[in-house]
Amino acid sequence: MPIPLSRNQSSVMLRLWIAGMLLGVVALAGLAAATPASAQGGTIVKIDPSSVTLGVGATTVVNVRIENVSNLAGAEVHLTYDPVLVEVQSTEAGGFPAPDFVAQSSATGGRIDYAIAQMPQQHQPVSGSGILLKITFRGLAAGTSPINFTSAILSDPGAILIPSTTQNGSITVGTPTGGTNTPTATPTVTPTGSTNPPTPTATPTNTPVPGSAVVKVSPASSTVAVNGTGSVAVRIENVTNLWGVDLKLTYDPAIVQCTQSQSGTIPAPDAVAKNACAGNAAEYIVSQQAPRAPASGSGDAVRLTFKCLKAGTSPLRLERSRLVNRDGQDLPKTAADGQITCTDGPQPSGKHTVRAGETLYCIGRGYGVSPWAIASTNRIFSPYRLFIGQVLTIPNVPWTTIPAGPTCARQFSGTPPPVTPGPMPPPPPGCRALYTVVPGDTLLRIARTYGVNVFTLAARNNIFNLNLIYVGQVLCIP
Repeated sequence: MPIPLSRNQSSVMLRLWIAGMLLGVVALAGLAAATPASAQGGTIVKIDPSSVTLGVGATTVVNVRIENVSNLAGAEVHLTYDPVLVEVQSTEAGGFPAPDFVAQSSATGGRIDYAIAQMPQQHQPVSGSGILLKITFRGLAAGTSPINFTSAILSDPGAILIPSTTQNGSITVGTPTGGTNTPTATPTVTPTGSTNPPTPTATPTNTPVPGSAVVKVSPASSTVAVNGTGSVAVRIENVTNLWGVDLKLTYDPAIVQCTQSQSGTIPAPDAVAKNACAGNAAEYIVSQQAPRAPASGSGDAVRLTFKCLKAGTSPLRLERSRLVNRDGQDLPKTAADGQITCTDGPQPSGKHTVRAGETLYCIGRGYGVSPWAIASTNRIFSPYRLFIGQVLTIPNVPWTTIPAGPTCARQFSGTPPPVTPGPMPPPPPGCRALYTVVPGDTLLRIARTYGVNVFTLAARNNIFNLNLIYVGQVLCIP
């Protein structure tokens, strides 16, 4: 379950997004998270309607409304309610301002956290009045639940706070129409005067939801020599309608050191709020941007390179693995952790650590092993991208007809141990040549060399940022 951000953390995240992502500012200092006590110009953030009455089991929509604001580009609110009396069934963006990026959207355990920002490429700052957030509540038990702001922060495109005041609200829950307050599947409340003890509520279990997405460490277990490097991915599988991710993976800094964090392909890293690994954790927060369509399917979200410091086993725990859709709503998923074992001695037999400039073809030539078998054994699919530090299992699948080309140095002697590869992926169709990126290359230069349109080349290789290619990356030339 995602760990909620604190008020200060969330405020910093929102303002960094507005100033950093929207205006290109590298860093901000001295960010104030406190909501002003008085407002110049009369800007109000309020619960609308301020008071609602409903029955047990019934639902109602309550809005967070912003009134009399000018030049608004980002908003962040934190609210509390009584989870014994009401529950939040859903939240929906109100559209004021437009939720081009949703930094936070969660409602659980008596707390609602919501932070969004507009993108200047898509929308101009808004002025006037409108609905920031729509919240659907369901009555659980008779009583009155306050809906109180703990903070409300509004910002202009320059990340300057807009002074505002807040107005709280409440929901009064009565008994169901026409009868007694019959217990439901929600937490049971014993009527006054009853001698029966409260009915216990079942503790939620982490049972995988059929058809839900999976966020996992891949490979789940890897072995690396001390002072060597290994690469693992946080992989997302079977996802639909994905727009953004918020990931945090922890490890034992006494055993391994995270040396590099590289963006993956799902979701497309159009806007990167955080991509760093230091201390005992790696954090990765990215979002796509319109007009790109939401992502579906499977792929690596981020790939991390670790260096082994001493012998031992470091758990790789997904402390945060949040997937969100275009509206900032959480997508159902299960998470699976992993581990890295660091051993004294040379690289284990049958393992090859990818170095700068190496490709599947180059490695295959070095061992006389089919590059397609290497790809299928290590679950590497088109466009067959390798990463420096990635540890490959070399299968015993001879390559009988080896074309001329660069040959990588072997990292272990003898015949590779028996490995049963999965189904061999076919060579990429529609490629008239394969090109390995070398230092100094640009996508435009490669396109001109082969006489192909740069956008066609990028699309064929699933490249979304024309300025981002990697040394050792194998490109299909259409």
